[in-house]
Amino acid sequence: MDVPPVVAEQRDTEALFPNARAGMLAQMTGVGSAYEPPQMPELVLRTDQQPVSVCVDRLVDCLVNASCGNTQQHGDSRCACLTASVCTAFDS
Repeated sequence: MDVPPVVAEQRDTEALFPNARAGMLAQMTGVGSAYEPPQMPELVLRTDQQPVSVCVDRLVDCLVNASCGNTQQHGDSRCACLTASVCTAFDS
């Protein structure tokens, strides 16, 4: 999942962000440690921009149908995601 730090902090139900800022949680990503996004993620889900139901559908589609929709890399909308352990589905 990919969300801005502000959204992640709003969704923080365990008070991780305040605890990290208070020094009780060292090297928390987004507070004491920078977030480094993966260079080739298997799947990107922007839950701040799409409803949860859409994100779930994309995840299930990728897992069940091995469909990633990355026509640029694979030439069509189907790929061997499960056998190759790679599914790149990016938001347009």
